[in-house]
Amino acid sequence: MIKLSKRLQKIYDFIDDGSVVKDIGADHGKLIISLIENHKVSHAYANENKKGPYKRLELATKDYPNINISFSDGLEKLAKDVNTLVLAGMGGHLIAKILLDNAKKLDQIEYIIIDAHNDNSFIRKTIANLNYKIIDEDIVLENKVYYEIIKFQKTDKTKIYNDIELKYGPILVKNKPVLFIQKYQKRLEVIDKLLAIKSLSSYRKTNLKKERDVINNILK
Repeated sequence: MIKLSKRLQKIYDFIDDGSVVKDIGADHGKLIISLIENHKVSHAYANENKKGPYKRLELATKDYPNINISFSDGLEKLAKDVNTLVLAGMGGHLIAKILLDNAKKLDQIEYIIIDAHNDNSFIRKTIANLNYKIIDEDIVLENKVYYEIIKFQKTDKTKIYNDIELKYGPILVKNKPVLFIQKYQKRLEVIDKLLAIKSLSSYRKTNLKKERDVINNILK
């Protein structure tokens, strides 16, 4: 039985039973294999666009006839029954490009689950502008790095989020899970150290103080 990392386990938990999933940039295929082995989904799709990772994916899934893999970019090959996309382990701008380049193909996609390694504010805004709303978020700590996992659901109109919601996550701000608090308490410590640097520009100090005030207000 496949053992998932903390990040992949959280993504797994966010996937609805019976979904038809496409994992974009699946690498080793562990997420898809785990979904199949645990009968959470009946069949699934995965792709890779680099030869090395594709070979790993091909080898890992060779004994799973209900996992369809392809050597392709993003949503280049999207089966008509897919209703859930997973984009994990990539930068936010790359994820946004994949989705924006294939916006017309998203009509059939009910859920998008994201594990962006940076630019979460940008990705929240981009996907919201594609008429998706955030329905779940959580944060995991893996190898001393905090990762935000976000689940979007298609909606019939554009959901507007304010700047704080985009940066920190509307559901994370509301629920304040332990790791969220821990992450931003550490950020406050970093800000205090930076503000103690005498040579720091007044512009930088002003921005850091604003950020500190926002975080303190969120953590109240």
